[in-house]
Amino acid sequence: MPIIATVAISIPLHPEDISTMELLLQSHHPFLFIEEEENARVESLVQQVAKRLQIPSFNWRAHRGLVRSDDESKSGSAANSKERVSSVYSSQPAYKTEGAEACLAHLYAANSPGIYYLRELELEIDDPRIRSRLIELHEILQEHSGALLLSGSSRSLSPQLRRLFTCFKLREPTYEGYHHYVSSVVADVQKRRQTQVSLSLAEEKVLLSQLRGMPFHEIRKVVTQACVRGNSLSSADLNSVLEAKRRVIEASGLLEFISSQPSDLEVAGLKVLKSWLKKREPFFKTSAKVEEFCLEAPKGVLLTGMQGCGKSLAARTIAAQFSLPLLRLDTSALFSKYMGQSEENLRMALSAAERVSPCVLWMDEIEKAFSGVGDQDGGTARRMFGSFLTWLQEKRGVVFVFATANDISKLPPEFLRKGRFDEIFFVDFPTEAVRRDIFALHLKRRKQSPQNFDLEQLSQESEGFSGAEIEQLVRSGLYTALSQNETLSTEILLSELHATRPLSVLMGDKLRSLRSWAETRAVSVD
Repeated sequence: MPIIATVAISIPLHPEDISTMELLLQSHHPFLFIEEEENARVESLVQQVAKRLQIPSFNWRAHRGLVRSDDESKSGSAANSKERVSSVYSSQPAYKTEGAEACLAHLYAANSPGIYYLRELELEIDDPRIRSRLIELHEILQEHSGALLLSGSSRSLSPQLRRLFTCFKLREPTYEGYHHYVSSVVADVQKRRQTQVSLSLAEEKVLLSQLRGMPFHEIRKVVTQACVRGNSLSSADLNSVLEAKRRVIEASGLLEFISSQPSDLEVAGLKVLKSWLKKREPFFKTSAKVEEFCLEAPKGVLLTGMQGCGKSLAARTIAAQFSLPLLRLDTSALFSKYMGQSEENLRMALSAAERVSPCVLWMDEIEKAFSGVGDQDGGTARRMFGSFLTWLQEKRGVVFVFATANDISKLPPEFLRKGRFDEIFFVDFPTEAVRRDIFALHLKRRKQSPQNFDLEQLSQESEGFSGAEIEQLVRSGLYTALSQNETLSTEILLSELHATRPLSVLMGDKLRSLRSWAETRAVSVD
């Protein structure tokens, strides 16, 4: 179905979210908390559910007060006049309800059914008077077909209040939901200017995949800008959409969006890992047999080994193999000096990855985040570790976790048990055959013909060199050739090689310890 429509713009919702909220309201759950940062999605949910259940809905903002928000109030219907004259049912802000405490007191006095979405009330939830008002209000709302609703992070709730709230997360909208929303945005632009849509079915799928996980107000800006730029929406706009998504993802400073290319599959070695990935590739390519076999999404892999041996390259290889976006989580950026902020940073990063799913989440040097879990830091690392393990088991969406560790001995034992990851791989220094391929690969990337070099001799004499060290040999050789006004040769590369002490020599004891650990606990990538 082509991207074109004539309907009004509305935020798409997952049908199960609407059913869930209906059930909670009908079974008298007076306090609801939705784990969602985008207020527009919550407002859309409130209005749709209120309309289906035929009860009024209200929004509260500190600068305006309590305002009715459902469609009936906007139409100015005068049915049930006795109720209309009440300030509770007025389309204008209820009198003197700008303050949070005053709003809660108003709701208690009104004692009327409705869905009351109090935006940003969680910012004042620590006030003892607000907590007292909420506890008081909870008692009377149990008698009505409605509820008080908050959104954001439930971590802002004290233990005393958390037991009063029923918390749930909004699911990611369906493909059809995204399609409908983008079509509505395009139709809205077409009302004001002539806009041509020239996307093939495959290009539409790419566009909607790139938009997935972005806040809907950002999607509207990105699609509108693309339409206005050239009075069209075409394949030429896909790169600008991807760049906009990168900016949105990286805005938090916790995640880095890395575009994977087909060239990322050109990695020497990793034969066993590539074969393992190939077997799981059909799951991400919507194979018809995935549902037939009742397969769950692959959880992820953990790679350990010496530095410079291709662990980081493997992340790009996985993303390219599965044709998925690659998100890199900066574990060092998670920690904050403020109480609870480190845990919140982790929650935000994992939540963002779920919204973008399906994707690959790359956690580099994961031991830096979870090593030495204990009480030395006030228990922060322990709480983060527990949250991460819970998320690994219960995460929504298809998020393939790719974790790397240089020193796996620093990770807690429970992190390594079967079931946390699908497999643990060990990356050793490359073999002679792999070193030959690495030399050839880096020479070709620098426009040097591998046939002009003695790759056999180079691979034999570079025993114990990592892939990163071989790349540096080629770069150093090119600098030497440039300074001597010569062409790069085998002799120059051998000269650079003999002047280098590889990491396998400098950290021989560490390598032997790692190999001993991996013999019975991990699978070699080659």
